Amino acid sequence: MTYLGYLQYTITDAVFRVFRANMPANATHVDVQVETHNVRYRMDGGDPTATKGMLLIAQHDPITFSLDQLVDARFFAAQNDAILNLHFFAGRDV
Repeated sequence: MTYLGYLQYTITDAVFRVFRANMPANATHVDVQVETHNVRYRMDGGDPTATKGMLLIAQHDPITFSLDQLVDARFFAAQNDAILNLHFFAGRDV
């Protein structure tokens, strides 16, 4: 497993997506952690809301997504200014 980099995003009051163009070129997986406020996400093409979607609890252990999963995911902050931390890796199995 090779560490490739880090990105941080602040999610405000809109549905947020991470685009492949912003990711390290050789990345295969990403660890995702929410820092300040809970965030909901969906991977089925629908938009999450304050009450719909899988819940990421702020300050809990990171979860691992493949890059394809991350590109498909849409995020929504339960409160404004939720911070999303992303660590990118190559050669890691989910």
